[in-house]
Amino acid sequence: MSSSFRKRLYSPKRRNAIIDQVFLRLSHGILLCFAVFAVIAWVTERPILRISSVSIVGAHSVSTTSVAALANHALASTYLYKIDRNNTLLLPRALLVENVLRSDARAKHVDLDVVNLNELHLAVTEYIPALLWCPHNASAHHASSTRGCYHADQEGYIFAPAPEFTGHPFTIFRALTNDVRQSPVGTFILDPETFAAINVFRTALRGEGVVVREVAEEEHGAFRLMTDASWDVLWQVNRDPHESVLHLMRALPEIETSFKEPTTTPRYIDLRFSHKIFYR
Repeated sequence: MSSSFRKRLYSPKRRNAIIDQVFLRLSHGILLCFAVFAVIAWVTERPILRISSVSIVGAHSVSTTSVAALANHALASTYLYKIDRNNTLLLPRALLVENVLRSDARAKHVDLDVVNLNELHLAVTEYIPALLWCPHNASAHHASSTRGCYHADQEGYIFAPAPEFTGHPFTIFRALTNDVRQSPVGTFILDPETFAAINVFRTALRGEGVVVREVAEEEHGAFRLMTDASWDVLWQVNRDPHESVLHLMRALPEIETSFKEPTTTPRYIDLRFSHKIFYR
């Protein structure tokens, strides 16, 4: 490249022209962004697009007042301090659903829909109580107590504190002695495999007319199951549940006849060992 060409390329006049061109394009870009911003702000404020009503269905334990307040708070938010989100185009759907789920552990799922451009419908699905998770009770197999217990669904997910009950409206799962969960909400009663095994065993017992009232977790994978009969069942999760029930039902007549007095019955039947049944 010749020195004369290099001088022409980097002359002050040429440099000024390049700078002017850059600033011109930059100003055009800023004006374009501002125009787009102004148009979006104008469009989102049109009454035809604004959410004018919020309806909530499916909430029974979850407070509809709280859900409505969260919805109105989300609708009051803005983009860049100016662009209104109270419209069907920029509605903060994910944020609103997340806030509702976080506000109440009893809310399992939230469906959000906008009808006729300005009606916001929220359908809340709640966890259904099916079980109780309770703190450890050394005398759980002698006297039931539901003080300080929590509701859990049929999958063992703990979702809310429970009131104190009388009787056994739900099957109770008692925590292990060294369970340190102060607030178990958001956790599971047991790990999935253990919980599934216990449920198979409970179902098999029910099929034989034995209803499990409480399940107390003990050390080394053992469980004490309080039944509606006069005796408890000791069981290990590594045992085959169907085989254990089969052995129990075969041995039960002999166990019951081994007690001399008609009014006496076994306190517990131990099924933790293969091909051996102990009772007391």
